[in-house]
Amino acid sequence: MWVGVTEEQARAAISGHEMIPVTDRYFLHARDIVEFGALKKPTKDVLDLLTQWDYYTMGYAPDGRERYVDSGVQGQVYGSLGATRGNASGVILLNGLAQGLWRSRFKGQKMVASLNMFGKRTRKLREQMETQYNKLSTLLGARSVEFGGV
Repeated sequence: MWVGVTEEQARAAISGHEMIPVTDRYFLHARDIVEFGALKKPTKDVLDLLTQWDYYTMGYAPDGRERYVDSGVQGQVYGSLGATRGNASGVILLNGLAQGLWRSRFKGQKMVASLNMFGKRTRKLREQMETQYNKLSTLLGARSVEFGGV
């Protein structure tokens, strides 16, 4: 994850703490290891709609993005502008992995959601997305949702 410091500065910042390697590139503070070990994998799929410029997607430097988005579609997620090749689009995550892009606009009191999925969309995924979009549209004051670009 990009934090705006060099590797040496990052190492110096954590040197006074007891860190446990989770992988060769990721560490966890020792005081958090019990809680981390107690985490249970969700029993149901988790669908998240991240907005354009979401701090999660914007926080990853290009060499760390493969953690959640396949390298073959990173150009679609981030575009080609800027020093890190762009600003993140709205992303549809399923179990933490990018499945597609989304954007929305209002047409009167209707929220129009445009989707660009990276792979095949299952019926279950479609139903989960409709549920999420209905919640989002209600939050934003829309009376209905219309899907396009699918």
